[in-house]
Amino acid sequence: MSESEHVLMTVECLSDSPTIKDAAKALGVPVSTIDPAFWVIVVDSQRHLFAVQVESTAVTGGEGAKSYRGPFSNPRIETFRPKDKTNPKD
Repeated sequence: MSESEHVLMTVECLSDSPTIKDAAKALGVPVSTIDPAFWVIVVDSQRHLFAVQVESTAVTGGEGAKSYRGPFSNPRIETFRPKDKTNPKD
């Protein structure tokens, strides 16, 4: 995968288990621009909404795009732990 920046997008796919290819088609982007490590994550199964990470340069909202929203922020999520008063890094 390239070192380009990715953005988080939601797509509507009628399949219950869409593939990266399905998500790319819904976004109107090449399959190679979707982050395979992130895959396709269920956001709302009843509304058929899924999240993918896409290279920011690929998302244009052009003619090929069918149903999507974004980009959204995708902050790094880390586990919560109490501060260790003996560790100066905390």
